[in-house]
Amino acid sequence: TTPGWENHPNLRRYHLANRDRDQLALNVEFTASEALTLGAGIDYTDDEYNESEVGLVDARSESVTLDAVYAPSQLWSLYGFYTYESFSSNQNGHSFAGGASQVPNAADPRRAWSAHQRERVDSTGFGYKREMVDGRLDFGIDYLRLKSWSGYDFAVGSSLTTKPLPRDTTVLDSINIYATYNMR
Repeated sequence: TTPGWENHPNLRRYHLANRDRDQLALNVEFTASEALTLGAGIDYTDDEYNESEVGLVDARSESVTLDAVYAPSQLWSLYGFYTYESFSSNQNGHSFAGGASQVPNAADPRRAWSAHQRERVDSTGFGYKREMVDGRLDFGIDYLRLKSWSGYDFAVGSSLTTKPLPRDTTVLDSINIYATYNMR
């Protein structure tokens, strides 16, 4: 039999690979009045897989959220938010064929490749909630819009070929109308 393997021997699965992580989270809430609360949050994560030659080598995510809640009485409230999220990662790989050429191909630098992935997501939402009938009935409506953009860039060794992938844009609009009745 010919010696070989299914994955490149230097591949480290990202959830098992050694990782250095820098992380920051900051949330602030401000009560502007008895009826109005404003909030903001920032999250940042930077992962480095310094011992991984093949596979995920780094990943970064950032997000910023702004939100507001207006509740002038216990009977009704309005809310709204906006979130910006950004994700990026870099991955290295090595293309090789099976059989007798597998071992030489796995060490050939002309068969190396790298990929840079990036994604941006904008999320916007708002809603209204109303309580009626002595606290036994409440109803509301929520609207959510997500818009994301993503793309990949590749660099390949001289023995490989590639074509650019199209940029992807996705939009999701969601409306949720609900009611709850408590039968005491």
